This record gives sequence, C-alpha cells and structure tokens, in this order.
Amino acid sequence: MKWRKKIVAGMDAALRQARAAWDATPHYRRRGMRPGIYLITLTAPHSGDLETDRKAMGRAVRKLQKHATAAGWWRTYALTWEATAGSRGDGHMHAHLAVVSSWVPYTAKQASHYDADLWAPRRKGERAKRAARGLWEIWEHCMPGAHVLDVQAPRRGGDGSLAAGHYLAKYVTKGIDPEEFTGAKAGELLVAFRSRRKVSTSRGFWIPADTTCACCGEHVRSLGAPCSLQELLPGAVLRARAERVGYFVERGPPQVALELTDAKRSHARP
Repeated sequence: MKWRKKIVAGMDAALRQARAAWDATPHYRRRGMRPGIYLITLTAPHSGDLETDRKAMGRAVRKLQKHATAAGWWRTYALTWEATAGSRGDGHMHAHLAVVSSWVPYTAKQASHYDADLWAPRRKGERAKRAARGLWEIWEHCMPGAHVLDVQAPRRGGDGSLAAGHYLAKYVTKGIDPEEFTGAKAGELLVAFRSRRKVSTSRGFWIPADTTCACCGEHVRSLGAPCSLQELLPGAVLRARAERVGYFVERGPPQVALELTDAKRSHARP
C-alpha cells in the first residue's frame, strides 16, 4: 500500500501536468491523443542465469528510454521488475513500465503515420531519413531475440493513475513462490537485484512528502537521534558479536536477584 500510494501520487501529478500542456497547445500542433497512461510489459530471451539477464535487460531498457525521449513518445515513466520461473524453471526476467504519453506506436507502420517529418521531401544536402520504427522494432533492436511485447492502451475513465499504481506495486512487493523457484534460483534472484532499485522513474517523478505540522504549520525538524544500543548496553552488543563468530562468553549471575512470592514458592517446591 505504501508503494502504491507513492506511485499513484507521482503518476497523477505527471498526468495532470501533461494534459494541461496538451490542452494549452493549439489543435493543429497536437500530436496523438490526449495524454494517458500506457502499461507496457517488456520481455527478453532467458539464458538460464537471472543475474546475466537482469544486467542485459537493464542496458536494453536504458537504450529504449533514450529513443523514446528523442522520438517524443514519453518522458515520464515508472518501471519495476519481475522474475518468474518460466516454462523450463530456469528463470524469466520481465520489466513492467507505466508511461505518460499521447501515442506509443507499436509497429513501424503506426510510427510512420505518427511522425509527419518522415513524409517531408528530402532537402538538398540532407542526410537520408531513417526508416520509421515502432516500439516493437526498437525493443527488438535494443534486446536482440525479444519477440514478446505487450502494450495496454490508457483507460477511458479517470482511474488511470490508480490502475498504474496497482499494476506496478504488485510487482514491487512480489515475493518468491517456493513451489516454482528452487533454492538456487532464489539465490540467483537475490544476487541479481542486490544494490539495485526496486522502482526506476524519470526525474522529478516522486512527490515530496509534506513535512509541516498540522497544528502549528511549522516544518518538522529532527532535534536529535536516540542513543544506540551500543552506547546503552555495550556488554550485550559485545556478547552478541562474540556468539555470532562462535565464541561464547560466560554471562555470569543475573544482575538483579529474583524475588519469588509465596504462591510461586509453593509451586517451586518439589
């Protein structure tokens, strides 16, 4: 619920801003339809090693983002990852993407209609124009061997941000099913996502948290951190560290003698 709330807030703010800019643009300069949220699933051929697939797919996603920004497909996005066992049980990596866009051409035919500059005649001395490519062609170029790509069009209702939050948050907090993943594959998955973000977003996506007090209106300040356990009980911390390495320290008698009541003494007698 925490991740869903953050993603919904960021998507809603970006969608409102994009629609306001689109409405302020003259109709003869608009491209595509009124901005909405597209849900995209990216797949890749799996090599049997989740760590290798995660690195290769991460590079391909960065290339895709650069092309999408240059082509004007989208600028605001949020991305998360998912790993499934696959049909052979060797692990299959996915990337789930939610973007704010007016039009995402799926094929080269749609891209040629989307980009009107491709139909303009070539000027003298101008380099030959590159053939139009859609999202499917670009992803296959960035991730060779990838043939499966799913794109869901924006919803017509006003719950697009909420649907995107549900869609991404589900995969952010998705765990491992022991019935599908073996212990070795679970270890590969942990190594593949070590020191990597759970969610990658465009710049300025997250909405800053409100740090003002509801009563006085002042900003919340940290006046000091509480004392650490090492400062309060250094002996207990030292004993715990010693036991972790296999060296047990004699604890000795308790610091405070326990006083038994009459009822407890009667039960304690043999």
